[in-house]
Amino acid sequence: MRRTSIRVRIFLIYAISMLSILVLTFFLVRMVSSRVMEKTLSEYLMSAVDLNADMLYFVSEKRSDTTNLYIDYNGGYLCIDDDFLNILNDVQSALYTGEGELLYGDGSLTLAMSKEPFTTARLYKTVIENEEYIVYDRSFSQEDLSSLWIRGVVPVTQSRLQIIQITKSVLAFLPLILLLIFLISLGAAGTILSPIRKMEETASGIVSGDDLRTRIPEPKANDELSHLAKSYNMMFDRLLASFERERNFISDASHELRTPLSVIMTESEYALSSPKTGEQYVDSLGVIDRQARRMKRLVTDMLDLSRMEQGHQKYPLAPFDLSALCMEVCEDMSRLMINAITLTYDIADGVILTGNKKLIERMLINLIDNAYKYGKKGGHTKVSLSPDGLLRVSDDGIGMDELQQAKVFDRFYRAEASREEIPGYGLGLSLVRQIVNYHGGSIELSSTPGAGTTFSITFRYVN
Repeated sequence: MRRTSIRVRIFLIYAISMLSILVLTFFLVRMVSSRVMEKTLSEYLMSAVDLNADMLYFVSEKRSDTTNLYIDYNGGYLCIDDDFLNILNDVQSALYTGEGELLYGDGSLTLAMSKEPFTTARLYKTVIENEEYIVYDRSFSQEDLSSLWIRGVVPVTQSRLQIIQITKSVLAFLPLILLLIFLISLGAAGTILSPIRKMEETASGIVSGDDLRTRIPEPKANDELSHLAKSYNMMFDRLLASFERERNFISDASHELRTPLSVIMTESEYALSSPKTGEQYVDSLGVIDRQARRMKRLVTDMLDLSRMEQGHQKYPLAPFDLSALCMEVCEDMSRLMINAITLTYDIADGVILTGNKKLIERMLINLIDNAYKYGKKGGHTKVSLSPDGLLRVSDDGIGMDELQQAKVFDRFYRAEASREEIPGYGLGLSLVRQIVNYHGGSIELSSTPGAGTTFSITFRYVN
């Protein structure tokens, strides 16, 4: 199926729209002009009849002047001024008696119109010999002229001829108008599509060159195209960040898995190289077991992170007693006394959270375990839960500077100063943040080098 370009479609829509508006406007103007001209013609007809009526008067005796016309009427004479015109700019006037007898007038039209009944001061249309006329009748208020009528008629053809002339003038300019519509439509289509074409070229360059750092130029106008360009750039930013995270994740995971695998392979080669005593075999198996467990924890955390990113179907949410869970975890963890650190806790009763109990338990264990790792020997760690569901885990350990705080939630990140001294592989806090996000909560970090660290967690679904 042949594809029609957007430019052609915009051009056709714009041209057809303008042409339709032009045609509609022409017909509206023609209709309005016809009505205006007909109204003007009617008003002119009324003025002409009224003017002729003012040139008539009744006298009892005929005067000797030769300029006026005298007609016997009602025991006297009708004096018709010499300015009374039978035809004035296509308006024909005639005098009739109330019975329709023609007293003064000229032409077959006036005779034909004598058969029409008279109406007082009303305009109406009639057709005579296939031609349409506007008619206006007027009677006289003077007592001597009470049975006298003056009738004026004008053909509608005059106004129609003017409309036809206007139409011909418009049609004469139609080719020029169509050319202007074509040029304007073509230019408008090009102007509208210019920023879109730039977006397309940039996006194609990103796809073909595999460079997500290139950005689409954003139009200066604050319109839909500007918002579209911003949305695309934000999408590229997120894709770039996601690709870099995955690249770093794979690199760091490979690095973290390589060490235990190397230890397992080395220990296996040592155990198989020559006969060993039972105690030596037990020692080798112990080393292999520890490294295998370390790998299992790493792989499990990696899978949990991946599953939480997939959605809620992997870890269903349900209401549970957060206070009881925190109490149980703190009681169990306080018995460890790692690095002679004392764990204290202040847990409010009756806090109910809608979430996944196993994930929240794992989150709290990771936070306390992190406090044990980085707390000072013989120091203190405190866990608190307020009635509104605010959970805090604090220690008085080594603390973190601003650079470390910015990276502490990244996968596989561990402070360089503690990378060798403190066991672990840097997924604990990354998993904590993912669990908090999974529950629609937020986590805040407050830390001072040498003074300790506090993690504050708030949950959305707490009652």
